[in-house]
Amino acid sequence: MLVLGIPGSASTAMLLGAVVMQGWVPGLRLFIDNSDVLYGVLSSNLIQEVLLLIMRPLKNHHFFS
Repeated sequence: MLVLGIPGSASTAMLLGAVVMQGWVPGLRLFIDNSDVLYGVLSSNLIQEVLLLIMRPLKNHHFFS
């Protein structure tokens, strides 16, 4: 729903509020005008997920052995 500029939850509404405070216009133009920032956020989330997939089994093994 971020593409349409419609918040789906309270956390998304706060995210959209922060985007508006930065002077960006939520909606499709956000992805066109600020694609470098948004791709940076999406790629950092992808890296975070990969690291969590690697570290979660290590954490569980460490605490349950």
